[in-house]
This record gives sequence, structure tokens and C-alpha cells, in this order.
Amino acid sequence: MRGDDGLVDRQRGFLTKHDREYLLGQHDDMTDNYEQQKRYQIRERFRNAMFDFYFMSNYLSDRDKRLLWPEIDNWLWEAQNRRQRQEEYQYPEVPFLAKCWRDIVSVFVESHILTGIPEAEYLAKWVIEEGVNKAVRRKTLSVTQMYREVDANLNWGLGGLQKLQSYLQQIANEMPTEPDAAEEYLLSLVRQGYLRRSHSIYLYQTYIEE
Repeated sequence: MRGDDGLVDRQRGFLTKHDREYLLGQHDDMTDNYEQQKRYQIRERFRNAMFDFYFMSNYLSDRDKRLLWPEIDNWLWEAQNRRQRQEEYQYPEVPFLAKCWRDIVSVFVESHILTGIPEAEYLAKWVIEEGVNKAVRRKTLSVTQMYREVDANLNWGLGGLQKLQSYLQQIANEMPTEPDAAEEYLLSLVRQGYLRRSHSIYLYQTYIEE
């Protein structure tokens, strides 16, 4: 399965091209020591990039913040036009940059929910709710020169558990039979957190390749 190979060759963020290739499993010839160093370097750059978000949030100018989101601005423009034309309304495909922000939240929350530790769940909830509250307060003060009270409230909405094999069979029953369509379907579920990558490979090899 091709996965996210197309996202590897682009400008450097805190990950190098080699880092991205490694995370996609494209470097299996590393020594154990080199791989440990690689993972440590990725973690440290990620941590330091997170600390830089403090400066971006608190010291980057409002104008520069507005210029960060061209893909999202285009999405908003298209969605607004559809609504104003009163067409059969359906949101356009969510832009990739928005999905990246979903994944930033997911990286943090994934480590702190379903741990059985109430304080961990409290912290994850605080991060999301206070992020929204802070943004609304600051944006209102900046745009309207007025203060707005805000109290965002996140409900985890956790449902019941389902046995894994039964769940995978359910997905297999709904999976397209054409190879390219099946691959894209499974990758979409992985990206949304419905499957782990190992599950998608198992389903593809079991029900498509065979």
C-alpha cells in the first residue's frame, strides 16, 4: 500500500525528508543504535517545535497569523459560495491543513484518554477547551474592541467496545473490491483513526490481494 509517500518530498519542517521516509518504514537497513538516535532526534525536534507554538500564538502578528492558512481560506470561500447560491448544500472536502491540525490534537489526546487516570483526561480536555476559549476572547477583543464571555465544553462522547475481529469483518464487508478504491478506503480509515495501519495491511492482503 502506497500510504502517504506523496507527502515526503517537500520543504523541511521539523522533520527532514529522511525522517519522513523512516517513519513510513522505508529505511529498514538501519542499525539498532542509529535507529534509536533517529527516534530520539525526532522526539526532541517535535518537543522543541511544540514549545515554539507558544511564541507563534503570543507574539506573531495578527496579519501573519491570517496568512498561514491559504488552503483553509479557499475552503471557506468555496463553502460560503455554495451556501449563498442555495445549492444542495454539502461541505467541500476538508483541506489537508485542517486534517493536520486534527492530527496535532490527536497526538496529544491519544496519550491522555482511556488511561484510567482522571487527571490525564482532565488535562486533555483542558487543552482543547482552553484553546477555544483563548482564541474566542482574543479574536473578539481584536476585531470588535469588546469582550465576549466564552465557556467551551467538550463531551468525549465515548461509546461501547466492540471485539476487534468483529469490527474488522464489518469493515471488510463494506470495503470496495477494486484494488485502488479499497486502498484509498482503508487509508482514509487509518487517517481518521478508525484503523491502525497494521489492520489496513491485513485487510488489504486478506480480502484484496488474495
